Amino acid sequence: MAFRLKITKDRIKFSVAHFTIFSETQAERLHGHNYYVSLEVRVSDVDSLGFAASMEDLKAASYKISQELDEYVLVPTQNPHLKISEIKDQVEVLWNSKQYLFPKEDVRLLDISNVTCENLAQWFWQRLIKELSPTIEHLEITVRETHGQEAIYGKEVRV
Repeated sequence: MAFRLKITKDRIKFSVAHFTIFSETQAERLHGHNYYVSLEVRVSDVDSLGFAASMEDLKAASYKISQELDEYVLVPTQNPHLKISEIKDQVEVLWNSKQYLFPKEDVRLLDISNVTCENLAQWFWQRLIKELSPTIEHLEITVRETHGQEAIYGKEVRV
């Protein structure tokens, strides 16, 4: 591939609460992070005006997706150690001997196995791929949890 576009903007971020589960008996305490998302796309060529892809469209789509998670409690629905139920306007999450009860409007149930940088990068990739121009051949998403700690998920795009 001939061209790579990288986008890293401070506003493409989401602030969430979560706890990562390590086993049936080990997990982090409920805490928060400010996750920052950056992306890279690759294309073979530019158009007649010299553009590989619309950076404005990529930024707008990435920001929109980041806002789907911003200021929510993230709960992974595919974790075998959690029991999740919705009771009226609440989401109950049971893990080990702990019970968490959150207002339903403050929760995002994600179809992932755990709230990790790796899973969030792949989740974001799967959401963004639906918004891409057909000229983009490769998409890579980086989710940074803290300075020096990030996960990267990327692969060829089959549009």
